[in-house]
This record gives sequence, C-alpha cells and structure tokens, in this order.
Amino acid sequence: MAGQPTFRRAKRFTYFHTDYHAIYEGAVNHHVKTNQTASVDGNSTEAITGNKKITAANASIDSALDFMRNKILRPKNVLRTEKITIAHGNLTATSSQTLTLFRASPGDTVYDILRNITSPLASGSTLGRYAKVSVGDAGDPDGFGKSIGLGTPSGWDLTTQTYINKGEYIFNASPFYREFKTYTSATLIQAVFNASGKFLASLDGGSIDFYIDVMSRA
Repeated sequence: MAGQPTFRRAKRFTYFHTDYHAIYEGAVNHHVKTNQTASVDGNSTEAITGNKKITAANASIDSALDFMRNKILRPKNVLRTEKITIAHGNLTATSSQTLTLFRASPGDTVYDILRNITSPLASGSTLGRYAKVSVGDAGDPDGFGKSIGLGTPSGWDLTTQTYINKGEYIFNASPFYREFKTYTSATLIQAVFNASGKFLASLDGGSIDFYIDVMSRA
C-alpha cells in the first residue's frame, strides 16, 4: 500500500490507496496487531541467510549449494568422513595401548578408513618405526587396517594403492572386491598401538590423522 493520509479539522482523513497485487493470487490478510506470514508457492531466488532451518516435510533444494568447505554437522543417510587425530601425547602406555577413534551407532556402515602420518612418531631427534598400529573393533582389532610400522615414511597409507594392509572388513581374499562393515549395535572403532623399540610413553614427537568414511541411517 502507498500514499499519505491527509488530516482535516473535521477529524476526517483521506487515504490514497494503491492496489496490492499477489502473483500467486493467494489470500493476504492485514491487521495492525498481527504479523504477516509469507508463503512461497513457486520458485525463490532469494538467498537463505542467518540461522535458518528447512523443516518442512519433503523439502528439497534443487540447485547447487556451496558450503565453503565447512563441516556438515549430524548428517543422516549420506556418506561422510570423520577425522580423528592421535598425537604422541595421547600415548601414555609402555608396550600396548588401545585408543577410541569413533563410536559407530546402530545402523552405521563404515566403508573405509585411511591414515595420514602428518609427522613420524619419534623419540628425541631420531625418527624410527617406534610403533605399530592396527585399526578395527573389539571383534577384530585389525578388521580395517593391518598392523604396520609407523614412523618413516610420513604420508598417507591404508589407501587403495596399498590394499594389502587393509583388513578383512574392507578387502576380502580378492583385492578387487571391496567390502564394508555395518553395525547392529553401538561399537567402538579403535586403533591399537604397539611399541616397537621404544615405550609408547617415551615418544615425544609424531601425529597421525585417521579418516573414517561412515554413513549413519536416520
């Protein structure tokens, strides 16, 4: 609506009204004491800003979204990657230590696990294979990754190029057949560190990133 009211001494006023046009011909009610609620029945090109939630049933996003490389929190029914970092400071035992990487919920499927040795496990200025590590769960401690020495070299392992180090949860007897593990009850995914030449607690350098590819079902 547009226009300005003109007041007269007789306490009457003239109001110049501009017609309101609704594209979708929906009903619009105006009241000075209530808020107005808009409903988009067609296509919207406006940006979603602020802390907005899409809560409508069967809601869909039909165009591309750029998450700017940010994390998507608590997704369901979509494959995601959980990153867990284990550093030398987390190793406090002597010969062997089990550390939890991730808690799989009922219905979770773990498709793969990768490691990135960002810096070798070390003691003093000497770099060496001072620990061996396997990845699995209580039922099979190396079900995802076999026990291999860590230290040097740095970098990625448990990749498809080094499938020989994958556990039976990921690869069976044939390296060309890829498997996965679906959990029916809550289960801890763990890394088992075993000392090799030095006590685990004596290591003063090194860090490893573990990446777990998992899908949760709603």
